[in-house]
Amino acid sequence: MSGMWRGWARLLPLLLLGVVALPGTAAADTTQAIAQPGSEETGGVVVTVPLLGSPLVIDIVLDDNGNIQEVSLDPEAAGAEVESNEHRVRFRFEDGETKVEVKAKGSKLTTKVKTSSLENLLGPGSWSADLFGTGPVTVDYLVSDAGDGTPVVEILGIDAPPDVVVEQHEPEVETDGNETQASVKVRFAYDGYEKWLKIAVEVETGEDGDTRATLMIGLKAKDVQRLQGALEELVGDRTWTGRLCDGTEAAVSYQVTEAGEVLFVSATPEPFEVKEQGQGFEVRFGDRIKVRVELRERDGQYELRVRSSYCKVQHEGEPTRAGDEESRGGPALAEDRRSDRTGQDELVRNEKKDKKPKKGEEGRQGGGDGEADGG
Repeated sequence: MSGMWRGWARLLPLLLLGVVALPGTAAADTTQAIAQPGSEETGGVVVTVPLLGSPLVIDIVLDDNGNIQEVSLDPEAAGAEVESNEHRVRFRFEDGETKVEVKAKGSKLTTKVKTSSLENLLGPGSWSADLFGTGPVTVDYLVSDAGDGTPVVEILGIDAPPDVVVEQHEPEVETDGNETQASVKVRFAYDGYEKWLKIAVEVETGEDGDTRATLMIGLKAKDVQRLQGALEELVGDRTWTGRLCDGTEAAVSYQVTEAGEVLFVSATPEPFEVKEQGQGFEVRFGDRIKVRVELRERDGQYELRVRSSYCKVQHEGEPTRAGDEESRGGPALAEDRRSDRTGQDELVRNEKKDKKPKKGEEGRQGGGDGEADGG
């Protein structure tokens, strides 16, 4: 079990990121996983990292709700100690210096490799996942040394399906005291939905002169979908689909009319509450999950915006060793609307605006949010 961790079918809720609004009467079939779940045969998210002079392949398989179902290392980490729960798997290597950790929590999927020096992380690597169900996205990268111990991260190439928009940002280097971080971000967008990938290497020098180096590859997603265009491009029957905190499938059907309105049609499962909200409506399933649909107009152009809150799973006690299914702490569900800065804080801010609109502010609430924070 040293090179593999497998979580059996405990479908705990992770997030509600499935915000897809498509024209037509058919429901949009979405997934709660931040990347497509994959399978034991095909894999899910495949991360190749340079480690100790050779590539280490980390294969991550998610279940339909975005929980970690399996993590495997190739080559296997012989003798490694493994700690795990549904949202984190950590391998501690025998050398006592090297750790590999995978986290799938909220709207993030993160892989970290920690070791004793930057030299141990030098070389090429890759990251691959099916982000939108349209086919795999592959990012090739290189970690190098600037010559003075400063890390350098660069993108060597990106391969994505033709209908996925790719926006690569310039590399950045930041120094704070005895820590230096080099990073690069890539934005992926499809059908009004976007996800961010950040690749970063951080080197920290202690007072005794010893160093620690960390390679982090993180994927973040927004739970906000924006479709922009002329009104006639948005008119039609649409359906949002997702899951509730207990894993139950949920759906909200609505209609964009030729009069420039968005109207609620139906929702499942019951019970639920519907109320007018801004330029649209909000559906609330119990106390934890809500879906807000709004249609805004500015200078003859329209924006259809769909937002949902999600649930966070908290575990009792410390993570257990791999395979120790009986002793794993049970989940306690708690709403986590504020944890994702890229989408959830916007939801909180707009809630406050809706409750206490300021004079002259009504016409400005449809303004954009600026660039999302990819890391």
